[in-house]
Amino acid sequence: MRARYTLLPILAAVIALPLQSHAAETVFFPQLYAGIALGKSTLAPQSNTALSDDSDSGFKLLLGYDLGERSSVELHFADLGAARFADNSTLSYSTFGVEYVYQAYANYGLSGLERREGFMAFTKIGLGLLDTDGEGIDIERDHDWHLSLGAGVGIDLMERTRLRLEFNAYDTDAHLLTLGIVRRIGVAPSWPFGNKVPAPVPTPVLQAPAPAAPKAVQPPPSDVDADGVDDRRDLCPATPPKRRVDESGCVFGGILEGVQFELASAALTLPARARLDAVIQDMQRYPKLRVQITAHTDNQGSGQYNLQLSIKRARSVAEYLIEHGISPDRLRAVGAGESQPIYRNDNRSGRQGNRRVEFKVLNY
Repeated sequence: MRARYTLLPILAAVIALPLQSHAAETVFFPQLYAGIALGKSTLAPQSNTALSDDSDSGFKLLLGYDLGERSSVELHFADLGAARFADNSTLSYSTFGVEYVYQAYANYGLSGLERREGFMAFTKIGLGLLDTDGEGIDIERDHDWHLSLGAGVGIDLMERTRLRLEFNAYDTDAHLLTLGIVRRIGVAPSWPFGNKVPAPVPTPVLQAPAPAAPKAVQPPPSDVDADGVDDRRDLCPATPPKRRVDESGCVFGGILEGVQFELASAALTLPARARLDAVIQDMQRYPKLRVQITAHTDNQGSGQYNLQLSIKRARSVAEYLIEHGISPDRLRAVGAGESQPIYRNDNRSGRQGNRRVEFKVLNY
């Protein structure tokens, strides 16, 4: 008897294709996840003996890590059960391998992709090692390695836990349909960003304002932090004194003055790091605040180069904040390249003004 396995030499090219085509401006902070699934297998080994039962129950264990908004890599072990022959002999199957997962559809769009929320559909391709064990039968194997293909859908079951229906084909003679649970592990990943779990930030206590001099102008009763924004629409009601705020009363909106980079690089300058240290203190004061970081360039160089440089610069700012205790879940990094100038690019001062970093409050 022969159990047949095929390894396609174009596997690397097939996997590389979606990796190369997925060039998004948004930087996604990855997470580790694990899952378990149960299901039904269909087995079709080549044999001179007739099959009496070509299906069995099976299970799968997986461990995955996000690569981007749409992509992940997964390790899996699957026990596919056994095929049974008319002479009462059996041939059992199990496989271990790695797969590239591509999220082809998300009904919540980019936000759903970033947080792995809502209804999502995915495809898979990978490489595995298929093992067979015969009882009462002789086995001859062509190949141990095999190509695996798969597709499935997932939907939220509870926070960070998803229900996943999936079909996998392990070469041509072993298929598995499973229903499983996938759980994302942790809120802030430790690799590759090296972020630290922030220490609890004590809730600030607002002190009653000290008595002012007789001629001093008192802030209006509806503006406790004296930032010029009425408390009824102030999202950050305890802004430190003399800090410029946006229309929502937060210091995070608009251009982040002083955040600059080394020439043609994403490396932060020393003044930029000092400026971001102040931002870190502000974000620790408001632990539920979520912001978008957008980096811009001037028009010197090609548009594609400037776009990639802006992505790296936005990510550099985000990584600095993460290294100092800000959770990745609170940050979204975006590169705009040269597409949104606010000054003319035909003079030095205009180009310098266009090389900027902006913060936008997404929610509070």
